[in-house]
Amino acid sequence: MGIGLLTKNDFQRVFRIANENTAYKLLQRLTKKGVVELVRGGLYSVVDAHTPEFTIANAAYGPSYISLETALSR
Repeated sequence: MGIGLLTKNDFQRVFRIANENTAYKLLQRLTKKGVVELVRGGLYSVVDAHTPEFTIANAAYGPSYISLETALSR
């Protein structure tokens, strides 16, 4: 995953949360407070991380790629 993107499993591992339900509830609370936002089922983006949109799209809709033309136009 790119910097600023995480899954529930990543969240559990980083914060050493054993219970899946606890991790899910914490992510729900962080989403409600605006700290993270749900990108797609199970994939979260940290709001202040300024994650590039191509990184988010690539993680959300894999396998995928960024064309050379698109990359060079940025």
